[in-house]
Amino acid sequence: MLNKEKTNEPVTHLCYQVSQRKEDMWLDVVGCIADHFVPEKYGEFREQFPEICIDSKEPFGILYKSQIGKIAKMFSFALKDTTTNVVNMLKFLVKAKSPHDVLEENSETQAIHRRFSQIDKKYSRLLDKAKALDKNSNKLIFFKYAGDLSIGGELSNELSYLFPKKFIVVLYFTMGKVNFSARGNKVKDLILKAIEDIPGSRGGGHENAVGGQIRPEDVDVLRENLERLVG
Repeated sequence: MLNKEKTNEPVTHLCYQVSQRKEDMWLDVVGCIADHFVPEKYGEFREQFPEICIDSKEPFGILYKSQIGKIAKMFSFALKDTTTNVVNMLKFLVKAKSPHDVLEENSETQAIHRRFSQIDKKYSRLLDKAKALDKNSNKLIFFKYAGDLSIGGELSNELSYLFPKKFIVVLYFTMGKVNFSARGNKVKDLILKAIEDIPGSRGGGHENAVGGQIRPEDVDVLRENLERLVG
């Protein structure tokens, strides 16, 4: 970001550029694809593991149409587990040699697969509810949910893939506050305008992907502001 010629590679890719451990290329690819970035080594990776890849240059297409996406989701969901299980997963990943080590369920990956299965069922139900809102919306999908899982980022990403011409806002009610994830073309400007007059609100991030927080009592105001701004 501070270079004269700015780049936008994810931290995963920066780590791989530093380490240059070819045996970790699969981690680089999974992390980059999950962060909406196709690394230059993807072609080489696809030749090595054609059975889990697709021929595409679109990161979300790869994420949602290949086994790479399943691995990324497994990592994301497994991080929402007990500290013990998260630490055990990290220890396992240090030893893992390929993506197949993660996809294979055994004694070392049992906790990862179990947590993935638990959360994916809840995730799928929420995604279906959010998709149903598309019938009543021209430009904005405004989805609210609550519970014990913070998966707004994952939901908003997939919804933006399914509805690329719409603005996506997913709000998660938790402990007296509302966290939100928003996606869409130049959505950062839209969100900052929508919250500028809402006390105690905050938001920021990338041009097309942002996060933020508002008070529960201001959710309707946020929605009204967004509907007015998107027309």
